[in-house]
Formats: sequence, structure tokens, C-alpha cells
Amino acid sequence: MSNVNVDTYVLRLSNTSNGDDDINPLLSVASDKNEWTTQIPARIVNKGKCFIKVISGNMTLEDSSNAAKRIVGAEAVAVFWRSNIPYLGFDIEDRGSGSAILGSALIPVGTQGGIVTIDSISSRTFTCPRLPERISIKKFYSETVSSIDNGKLIAANKYTAFIIPAEIVLEITFDEDMSVMTNREMNSIRN
Repeated sequence: MSNVNVDTYVLRLSNTSNGDDDINPLLSVASDKNEWTTQIPARIVNKGKCFIKVISGNMTLEDSSNAAKRIVGAEAVAVFWRSNIPYLGFDIEDRGSGSAILGSALIPVGTQGGIVTIDSISSRTFTCPRLPERISIKKFYSETVSSIDNGKLIAANKYTAFIIPAEIVLEITFDEDMSVMTNREMNSIRN
């Protein structure tokens, strides 16, 4: 049974907003500017089990107008987007916490500023039992093995107290939608 009527949802989770977040707070940013949380509409959360595909992600490393507004140190070699989205499985990078690493990007040698994009040969796809009501995304980085943190993920909040733009875009297909038969399929069973 194939269903061509399956809906696909797109979630763009960014740490900046054009909305009025004082009146209708859909976005909140942590005081250290490293983590942001987006309120997800109940109509989407209540759909239950889903399949998530990471479409894209961009992270600015430094404000082009002010080099003091950075999110990583000079020893950084990669950045990561981590979320509180639950997933089926286990990942050593998140130490089994159940917080999905949505993507990573290598920082080109000699790059201090600029924008990095998720490195991926194929999109990361995983099963989520149910979306949380509030999705939080946190930026991390890793340094060279010779650094003091020895290759562990470090919260990208040591170098700035300013919002440096980042986003991640997810494509979501719900199990509920895939299990609904089309009218043609229903009629073929009845006849």
C-alpha cells in the first residue's frame, strides 16, 4: 500500500525571528546566546511518531562587522547542532542522552569568521517517538586533539554575549499520515 497523499512538514528553527516575540513568544534565546528554543504548534506535536530528515543548517562563526562577536575559539575544527528532539537509537557524541546531534560542519583551516554549512553526503534521517512542545537547539564545537578539552564537544558560548545567526531546517513526515489510506485504496478494499 503506497500513499501519495502523505503530508510533509518543514520546520525552520532559527535563533532570530521577524515576529513579535514580546507579545507572542514563539522564540526564546538563552542568556548566554548559545541555545534557542522554539514553541512548536500543538497541531504538529500531537501528530505523534514522525520521521525527521535534516535538510540544511547554517551557523555564523563571527559577526562580520565585529571580530569580538565570535562563537568559537581559534582551535575549533568543527561545529555541531544538538537538539532535545528524542530519537530511537544511540549516539556516542551525545553520550547516550537521547538529544539528537542534527548536524556538524568542519571549519576550514585558517577560518576565523564566516558561515559554515552542515557537512553531509546524505541527509541525516531518524525516527522520533513524538516531537517535544518546545524544541531547543544548542551550538557546540570541538577543538584539535592537542587542545585543553581533548576533542570533547564544548558549548559555543565562551566568546560572545551577542546573538550570532544560526538555523537548521527539518523535513518531517508523520507516521499517522502514512497510515491513512487514500480514497482509491479504501474503494479497492470495499469492492
